[in-house]
Amino acid sequence: GCWIMRQSGRYLSSYQQLRRTLSFEQLCKTPKLAARCASLPLEEFSGLLDYAILFSDILFVLEPLGFKVNFSPSTSAPIVERFAPLEQVPASVSNEHFIASLHWIFEAIRETLNTVSVPLLAFAGSPLALLCFIVEGRSGASGCWKKSKQFLQSHPQLADKIIVLLKHELKNYPIAGVQVFDSTCFDMDIHLWERFSWPYLERIAASLSPTASDQKLFIYSRCPALGIKRLLAQSAFDVVSVDERLDLKELVDFMRRFGICKILQGPFDPSLLFASNEEISERVKGICEMFEEASIPFIVNLSNGIVPETGEEKVRFFLSRVQGQRNQ
Repeated sequence: GCWIMRQSGRYLSSYQQLRRTLSFEQLCKTPKLAARCASLPLEEFSGLLDYAILFSDILFVLEPLGFKVNFSPSTSAPIVERFAPLEQVPASVSNEHFIASLHWIFEAIRETLNTVSVPLLAFAGSPLALLCFIVEGRSGASGCWKKSKQFLQSHPQLADKIIVLLKHELKNYPIAGVQVFDSTCFDMDIHLWERFSWPYLERIAASLSPTASDQKLFIYSRCPALGIKRLLAQSAFDVVSVDERLDLKELVDFMRRFGICKILQGPFDPSLLFASNEEISERVKGICEMFEEASIPFIVNLSNGIVPETGEEKVRFFLSRVQGQRNQ
């Protein structure tokens, strides 16, 4: 399979046209517009993408907890505002309140399923990732999530409470899969990740266990390589994303040595789409052949997502090379 992180984003001229008159939040919270955004890359790159992506943001789940999520008008970068000390975060939130507060997300799922003809993926933030945004207020505001790591170390019980509260479910919706983003731990010590992310990822995997055999549970974590190996060997996730930081040959050998049958996703660096067509072709060919020779199933993706400056023709060329490699 093949899809691109942020495939409905600002690199698309058709998306830019929508954003001239509508805010990012309006697009997300208006189900018909969210479905329209999800369909834009499928129309632009007809037959080259295997999944539609629910047009939303992982931070909206914070709103039922009393947080306000704003987005930069120019970049859509999120800003999380809290109106009370973290100690006053409620001990629990009912499912009814949660669903009622986010009704537009579920309506957008239904609208998108009625609009696209390919499987639909939805996203969820890992509890640790959401907690980091609560503490920082915005992405990496303190530099490498410094404030978040200090909070985890100095308030472990409160961190536990908030992390447990942030666990949420999407398993009752007829989507092809859910990808969990554990994306704020890229500069985090492995022991801190094992203490504050790994146990809750296991719970997430249990709560999101697919109800149908064709549904998949994806994980994208920026944890150290040892954490990726643990996700491959010990977790209930079906698909584990890898990125350009990791030694792919070592991971492939690890999976073959221990008979691990999970699907790998990635592992292309988004900057590859600024290279020459020859370089893109060679890289796609080399990665695809490595996985195929090892008999490891994989989904092609751009690790942490396409950047706005990427040209649409480069995206088309990359996707066509992937398609050509699959057809050989």
